Amino acid sequence: MSPWADTVNSKKRGQGKAQAILERFNAWVSLIKRYENLDFEDPILKKYDSEIFEYFKILEDDADIDPFNIEQQVLLLRYLEKIEKIIEKEKIEIDGLNFLIEESKLSVTKESKNLVMRRISKILAKTRKSSLQLFKDFLEVFKKKCWKEAIWAELLN
Repeated sequence: MSPWADTVNSKKRGQGKAQAILERFNAWVSLIKRYENLDFEDPILKKYDSEIFEYFKILEDDADIDPFNIEQQVLLLRYLEKIEKIIEKEKIEIDGLNFLIEESKLSVTKESKNLVMRRISKILAKTRKSSLQLFKDFLEVFKKKCWKEAIWAELLN
């Protein structure tokens, strides 16, 4: 058995009746459940994320239900690809950033507007904590890439 107690991680062997084994198993499951409920989030990253999300939050009534339209999805995908290229070109290594970008690229067509923007705010929060200059660059790319093209698309319609 490992772990065999709440505070001991070492292995232990022994014999026991079914009831004792079941009690140990339940204690082990309880330990796992308590571990899952621990909050390992960085408070600074959490603050940056909420602050950035407030800036990017979509205020439409359907933003928590409806996805972006196809043009918006393409723009967001282009943005994510652009920042991915910046990361590769500059050889930037931020723990978990590439994973967040890939996850966001997959979610653009599957999630609501605000869920997608929440993912993008997590990317920007991680970037902001790592480097303010990189954050400014990513924000500038977002403004140029997404808003400029979105405005032109609105004017043409």
